[in-house]
Amino acid sequence: MNKYLFPVLLALLVPFLFTACQGDGETGREDYCYFAVRFDIVRNDCAPGQFLGFTLRFIDDAGTWYDFDYVLPDIEGNPQIVGLPSGQPYEAYVLNNGVQNGCGESIYFEVTVIDPDAEQECFSRIVDIDERPEACCSNPDLEFALPKSCENCIEIVTEETCYPELCGGNFSGQYDGGGFYVYPIEELYTCPDCKVTLIGTPIDIPNRFTIRGNGTILYAEWVGDGTAYPNGPWQGQTLAPTANFQFQAQAGVQYTLEVETIDPPDRVDEWYATVSCTNCGF
Repeated sequence: MNKYLFPVLLALLVPFLFTACQGDGETGREDYCYFAVRFDIVRNDCAPGQFLGFTLRFIDDAGTWYDFDYVLPDIEGNPQIVGLPSGQPYEAYVLNNGVQNGCGESIYFEVTVIDPDAEQECFSRIVDIDERPEACCSNPDLEFALPKSCENCIEIVTEETCYPELCGGNFSGQYDGGGFYVYPIEELYTCPDCKVTLIGTPIDIPNRFTIRGNGTILYAEWVGDGTAYPNGPWQGQTLAPTANFQFQAQAGVQYTLEVETIDPPDRVDEWYATVSCTNCGF
């Protein structure tokens, strides 16, 4: 995150921060905490050119609310500056506000809160919106308290909502550089208590598929045509044609997929993998 970006954004946005708030909400005050919020689309079911609007609503203990309105995909990836009075506990809601342009579907997106002074990502949450206006307010998307000093990251106390329909994904890779190669590691989005299944398929040359949970290897296996390509750790032995592994996802564990190859000269390594979730316990 560019450290010079936040002062510019703050200077541009502070005069507009509280125009949608209940109450007077003075701007530029030292007893306000300012932080950046970034929105990244995870899945967009709207057609190209369609959009959906939503409101970030913060409510303090006294019932005072502060609204910030946005439209996706217009602001995807762009940090927005939010200012709230310090020393207060808050409930936060992502509300469908009915603003839309022909989209009757949903947008799933990740909300990332950033401490602009430390250039540090505090936390991220995946939420969803559709075209239907949403009544406020019963179950907050998150709860937090701002310190009086407005330093460091916000401490979140609400458990994250999980979306089984986003669990897993499709992955693929191709490499023609020759020799041993490790593909970029893929982080897997999973939901607690879901049964997660990996199916990994080499197109021709053997690949090793590895699943880790918080860095610990849960599964690692070379698969593919080991007899046609004998120069590897398998030493010409017959390998399973595909990687097939299942595990039960646990809360608080980050799972990753790593794929490796030993690419012969003048050949192209290629593979694909599917990670799916079933039997989720909610």
